[in-house]
Amino acid sequence: MHARLVLARAVTVAVRYLSIRRQFKDRDGDGSGIEIAVLDYPTVQIRVLPLLATAFALHYSGKAMGELYWRTRKNIEQGDFAALADLHSISSGLKSLCTDLAANGIETCRRAMGGHGFGGGSGLVQLNSDYLSKPTVEGDNWMITQQVANYVIKKAKGLAQTPKSGSTKTEEILKKYFYTRDRRPMYDVLTSDEDIVQAFEWRAAHLVRHLKKGAVRRSLH
Repeated sequence: MHARLVLARAVTVAVRYLSIRRQFKDRDGDGSGIEIAVLDYPTVQIRVLPLLATAFALHYSGKAMGELYWRTRKNIEQGDFAALADLHSISSGLKSLCTDLAANGIETCRRAMGGHGFGGGSGLVQLNSDYLSKPTVEGDNWMITQQVANYVIKKAKGLAQTPKSGSTKTEEILKKYFYTRDRRPMYDVLTSDEDIVQAFEWRAAHLVRHLKKGAVRRSLH
């Protein structure tokens, strides 16, 4: 949620500035019109607008993470620790992903604003400086992503050797993939939000399977 907040600040500054800042006239016009708003350039849009969408994605991911935390904590207080490792894996993966997206996104917004982005008035230099430590503090992103990989590979190995009903969301996704990978399920990602989520889950499990194969080969060597 903090990553969402700082990225939203950077995107807000950038979009407002780029909407007002005008530079160069339309080459296809007669030269009599006003200069084009910088945000109208496709080369600027492809850098900034995806970050606007990312800020929303981080918001809902953070909200879901909070709900998962409190749900798991409630189970732990009742003596059920089954989902604790899954919670650690998900939170570690999200910490790494979200802080990287926010840190890189702030810098992208600053650069998209040109020289004014480096000025003190934009606030992005200070925001960038304040946030740049996040990918390393409270768990270095290089290390915690390895913890995530180790966890999912371990779960994939276990389910491949002894198929069983998954007790966590991670296990459910992996098990569903093991049963459908030969059939190559078709997802209607153009019209169904649910299918988009399922397609990403299938892809994630597919990548885990290849990671598992690589881990087995390295252990043999």
